[in-house]
Amino acid sequence: MSAVNEGDDERVIWADGSHHVRSFGTDALAEFERSLEAVPNRRRSLNGAAEAAEKSGNLGLAETYRQRWTNQRVTSLPPAP
Repeated sequence: MSAVNEGDDERVIWADGSHHVRSFGTDALAEFERSLEAVPNRRRSLNGAAEAAEKSGNLGLAETYRQRWTNQRVTSLPPAP
């Protein structure tokens, strides 16, 4: 198997010559959203969802996930001395 990046897509070519295209943005966004349903506010999922939303062209949703990530980070810091 080999992989060739084509913009935000990745074309995977199998040894027998068959291939398929994986789109990072759309497919990944659906997976990150499914993960966030199971574990809301998981930092890695929020960050991944933001990146995937951006790559799929949904900048508003990307900003929403980044804001959730930022808010989650801020509230998890210990109080200042």
